[in-house]
Amino acid sequence: MSSATTPSDTFAALTFEQKLDRLAEVAVRIGLGLKEGQELVLTASTEALPLVRLITEHAYKAGAKLVTTFFADDATTLARYQYAPEDSFDYAPAWYFDAIATAFKSGRSKPRAARAAGPHKSFARQRCRLQGL
Repeated sequence: MSSATTPSDTFAALTFEQKLDRLAEVAVRIGLGLKEGQELVLTASTEALPLVRLITEHAYKAGAKLVTTFFADDATTLARYQYAPEDSFDYAPAWYFDAIATAFKSGRSKPRAARAAGPHKSFARQRCRLQGL
């Protein structure tokens, strides 16, 4: 019987925090392919804060110029759905879409997941495109 340690054994021995750190590093270096001088814009649930912090750390280590995160949580989202006027769902501040559009156009963001989901899955994204954002 061999006593050699396999990569899966090594990974299994890591703590949750170490695995999360590895995930963040892979997301930045492989998933995003972030290059020195690029900006990164994230949207995340507050529940993902530990991962977002690690992604931010690895992005700066990879040379990111700036990392900006927009957070949301279930309670604030639910409040909007329960109490906001109906017409608020057709509204988004221009500054937000300008920033996102600039990131997409400059190649700093790769909306692969949105493209893979197809146009029928992302009404808001299509509406932004129609508005020239």
